[in-house]
Amino acid sequence: MIRFRIDNGDTPILTEWVDEMLGDLHQQTAAQRVAELRRDYPTSAISVERSSVIPRKKQKVVRFRVHLTAGVDDGVVGSLPKDTDVFTTPVPIAQKDEEFASLKARFPQAVITPEEREL
Repeated sequence: MIRFRIDNGDTPILTEWVDEMLGDLHQQTAAQRVAELRRDYPTSAISVERSSVIPRKKQKVVRFRVHLTAGVDDGVVGSLPKDTDVFTTPVPIAQKDEEFASLKARFPQAVITPEEREL
């Protein structure tokens, strides 16, 4: 995997990671992309960064904040001495509704709030 760093005096610009080769060995991404970047940034310094570790794409996940109220026996954790917030393990955003329904069934008295983020 390679990406390009473009230094034009201001904050450096980093491109996305791409495969180093396109199909056959004579068609190298680096040489083609540097030529394109030279056209777009004629006065900038352009360098190539290589990585053997492929960065994973960020994925949207959701975790839930479950607010358990003091003194309410929900049948699962019993009666708590004070209000408590617990968090679930993050799950893919596609499983949000299923996870919410499961939590609502387990903690019917709790206030459940979804928190979405990218990991």
